Amino acid sequence: MTGLRACARRESLTDWRAAVRGAARDSVRDVGGSGLVLLAVATAALCAWMMVPLAFLAPGPLALAVTAVDVRREGRHRQTGARRAEREFIP
Repeated sequence: MTGLRACARRESLTDWRAAVRGAARDSVRDVGGSGLVLLAVATAALCAWMMVPLAFLAPGPLALAVTAVDVRREGRHRQTGARRAEREFIP
């Protein structure tokens, strides 16, 4: 799971070690996202097991799921930052 999350990170293009460290940190901090990635892996494995010709299609939905979890995490991070800025703003 950490390997899949590392592949979706931007750092994976230049620095794999940083991508794996960040993915491991995200796997622990974002338990819901880790559950979604695990569910995507299980679904891909089940589809590949049920219909072997679908095995070569499994990486596409996995990449989509991992990217969606990463975007979801970034959106939540921005949202909490915006809320904090609203609380600190005194007119």
